Amino acid sequence: MTNLSISRCTLRWTLVTTVALVSALGFTPAAALAQTYTVLHEMNPKKNDPYNFMSARMAQGRDGNFYMESEGGGAACCGTISKFTPAGKVTVLYNLTGPEGQFGIGGLTLGPDGNFHGNADEGGTNNFGTLFKATPSGTLTVLHNFANTGDGMDPVFALVLGGDGDFYGTSGSSTGGVVYKITPSGEFSTIYSLTGGGSFDGQLNLGNDGNLYGGTDKDGVNGAGTDFKLAPSGAYTTLHSFTSSEGSNPLTGIIQGTGSEFYGTLIFGANNGPGTIYPLTSSKVFNVFLHMTIGDGELPIGLLLASDGNLYGAAEYGGPDGAAGCGTIFQITPAGVFTVLHSLDQTDGCHPEAQLFQGTNGLLYGTTINGTVYDEGVFFSLDVSLPPFAGLVSPSGHQGGTLGILGQGFNSGSVVTFGGGVQATSITLQGSTYISAVIPSGAVTGDVSVTTGSTTLTSIQPFTITL
Repeated sequence: MTNLSISRCTLRWTLVTTVALVSALGFTPAAALAQTYTVLHEMNPKKNDPYNFMSARMAQGRDGNFYMESEGGGAACCGTISKFTPAGKVTVLYNLTGPEGQFGIGGLTLGPDGNFHGNADEGGTNNFGTLFKATPSGTLTVLHNFANTGDGMDPVFALVLGGDGDFYGTSGSSTGGVVYKITPSGEFSTIYSLTGGGSFDGQLNLGNDGNLYGGTDKDGVNGAGTDFKLAPSGAYTTLHSFTSSEGSNPLTGIIQGTGSEFYGTLIFGANNGPGTIYPLTSSKVFNVFLHMTIGDGELPIGLLLASDGNLYGAAEYGGPDGAAGCGTIFQITPAGVFTVLHSLDQTDGCHPEAQLFQGTNGLLYGTTINGTVYDEGVFFSLDVSLPPFAGLVSPSGHQGGTLGILGQGFNSGSVVTFGGGVQATSITLQGSTYISAVIPSGAVTGDVSVTTGSTTLTSIQPFTITL
């Protein structure tokens, strides 16, 4: 817990609540879930803390700490790149000022080289935003200045690391937005442009097949948005066009579960209701898990596949206080059983606008944009006894290449095993939280595990072996 000058800011808010499980098929009661919600840090603008984590996906670094970009705060009040320890200590690494970009909204993505890639919504040479690379110590390099000349403008969601080692993202434009690729060295190219009146200004996610998946906000035959698949080569497939009775605006995209099914949220539910949670099969079969009520939460901002195989998310508004509520944190199983885990209020954080993140220690982490003494939000954790896991930096690689693995408790005796039960014969440690392993001959696509003593950490998603 970070020590601040006002005593209330040194308090750790620990709440243990139990709630009834709710299913989409009729509020079926189920066993209660115990959980512990903890405020780790209250954002204090008087101390130049970062704040306003809008759509900002955090990243875990090789050192086990969490890295984020913010829209507000810092010495210039134009946003920051900051480091948060798991205990809540905050260090501003870089103050965004304008020439290199300002208003960091999308979030950061860890690259294989240990650096973070992110974006700024405005600023730069043309004032249309930038793409940049930042080291863990805070050295920033601008890789691309948006010009709205085919490359789009105002990027507001996190980059995705593809199987080819390049990064992919979306940007808005006056004609509908683009999906782009940028190499680690800064070579930029547009791979698809949308011209149907909707927007690509949403979150991309990577599927196990190496394709990109996402959503549009007003596109499609019904004008309510779509889900799509996009190959890195630019081949585009519409997976589903939403109707007003299903909901609209899947701006946080869809994520793949432990099998072939995808899951997503609509920020507007049926007929502009509080939100919708849904599955979508690889064969394009759409179903509704839940049309949310105000008590469930309003404006769900995306899902996270966690190490227990369940999905977790947050809603920006709603909860027990109705439309004036500060939002909720929830779980939904792959079978559609829904649980509100925690209802936020002004004392422990209000209005989460960024997706949840699971650390390799098993805890869920997140931020809010309001709440507590300074009303600039909090950095929090939620412990629901999820198992720790091995975090894979890259989604794929070839035999003889290297794979970065995040975790904790690693030592020189750690054993790394790839799909097929093949052990890596060469590993390099960076402290106790990062291993670089050479992918052994005979490894096949599958889970990656790290065994240290009696503890085994396993990846959530499979690692793909490429030629």
